[in-house]
Amino acid sequence: MKKFLFAVMAFMLFPTFALASPIGTWYRENAQGEGARVEIDMCTQVTYCATIVWMEFPRNDIYNIDPTLRDRPLVGLEIANNVMEVSTDVYSGTIYNPEVGFSLVGTVTQVDNDTLELEGCLATLCQTDTWTRYQP
Repeated sequence: MKKFLFAVMAFMLFPTFALASPIGTWYRENAQGEGARVEIDMCTQVTYCATIVWMEFPRNDIYNIDPTLRDRPLVGLEIANNVMEVSTDVYSGTIYNPEVGFSLVGTVTQVDNDTLELEGCLATLCQTDTWTRYQP
């Protein structure tokens, strides 16, 4: 009985540890296997932003639903801002998907120190993506 009480007390006294921060460079591949790197950083004291910093095959924002934006390059484009942590290792916000040309409201879950899982939904249609921490 004493061991059980000790275990319960230890569990209550020691908080759950969060994973390493999502700040850094992440690698992803699109459905065609083309790679890109995205840099995540703090935009404000409580929000994160993400910018495309490299693409295996750089291109313009050709799928954007706004025809006036289709000539802008994707490298250097901020694809997320105002992303906030909503619970331990889970973030929520709006993320622009250049493969469909519009933004989706979604969640980013840090699975481990080197893996992010993104899920973006438009109504009931959801899309998931996995990013891995870039190791030069």
